[in-house]
Amino acid sequence: MNTLRNTLKQRYSQIPNELITDLNLCNGSLRVLLYLFTKPDDWNVYNKDICKQLNISEQTLTKYWKTLLASGWLKREKSRNKDGKLTGGYTYLIGNFSISIKSTEQVKSIEHSNNKPINKKETNTNGKTDYDVFSYMWNEYANKTNKSKVLKITSKRKEKIRTRCSEVKDFKSVFKVAIDKASKSSFLSKGKFFDFDWLIANDTNIIKVIEDKYKDKEYEY
Repeated sequence: MNTLRNTLKQRYSQIPNELITDLNLCNGSLRVLLYLFTKPDDWNVYNKDICKQLNISEQTLTKYWKTLLASGWLKREKSRNKDGKLTGGYTYLIGNFSISIKSTEQVKSIEHSNNKPINKKETNTNGKTDYDVFSYMWNEYANKTNKSKVLKITSKRKEKIRTRCSEVKDFKSVFKVAIDKASKSSFLSKGKFFDFDWLIANDTNIIKVIEDKYKDKEYEY
């Protein structure tokens, strides 16, 4: 059964300005997210119901789910009971995450924290690229997966990052989403090819990760 937990008041929804001005979200994806904002705690979530209310097809809704998960405004976690055992469904959290429906999922609305950087190094100064934030994100992932850490952002790496930033809008956020998706892929976590340099090597590798080309079956939509 799909359920929704909404900590906001019943007769209105509090929408963060950053969500309203996020141009990376298409109108349809934003409409689905706003629809979830209107629902009370423990509301049963069904794809068919959302499709009917928003007058969209299930195929279109699936596309919107993927967009929301990739954007970081929606995150998916496996549902567990009080004993920590998997229940077979998922819990979906509404928020701003680094960056993610089946018919047995939960959606929870929690506080948005768009203005919180990963650490004090994340903020750029004088319009210059902050390379350290990329190594910081990767090394956090490496700590959990026994991957090789980035010890130094070399001049070659800086050049790659600058190029990616010029090709991809808000590449830092995209990189965060890719790291989150990689942490859920056993293929990437165990693959010897997958390292920091591979992720920034060109404009296609990171997109493959974002588009779930290496997603485990258990994380299928």
